[in-house]
Amino acid sequence: MSLIGCHYQDCRKRKDTMCNWISVKDRLPAKHERVLIYDSVCHNIYMAWRDDDLDVWFSEEYLPDFVNVTHWMPLPNPPEVTP
Repeated sequence: MSLIGCHYQDCRKRKDTMCNWISVKDRLPAKHERVLIYDSVCHNIYMAWRDDDLDVWFSEEYLPDFVNVTHWMPLPNPPEVTP
């Protein structure tokens, strides 16, 4: 299951999913760092990055105005691939 565009409650139900959200009020990710964001209006999760100079979130997956981002989290490490 991809987290991109998934419903927040789906993430909360899954025990194997990282759900350590950071409030944007507490801190923001580094400029242009790809992270997961939570949209509090749509109740969806997207992969995005932030441009501090413009005070805007961007995503390749979805193109709304992300004005309701309340939380974010770092992306998980990729899986180890064995030959």
